[in-house]
Amino acid sequence: SGWTDSECFMKWLNHFTFIVKPSKKDKHLIFLDEHHSHKTLEAVTFCRENGIELITFPPHCTHKMQPLDVSFFKGLKAAY
Repeated sequence: SGWTDSECFMKWLNHFTFIVKPSKKDKHLIFLDEHHSHKTLEAVTFCRENGIELITFPPHCTHKMQPLDVSFFKGLKAAY
């Protein structure tokens, strides 16, 4: 719970939008876990207005359904 909150997620969404430049005609997908910071009205509204589709993995699913946890974040977490 100390890693992120809804304010941090909104900052990340703004950064993502600035870099990737999604639009309603050129939509982008973001795959998320079920963390409470990802499921705020502010975040969902922002994504709808900026052509971002949020897709969440089911809670308590196996690590095989969360490929970034295995392939990327595991090494990042170990190095951090």
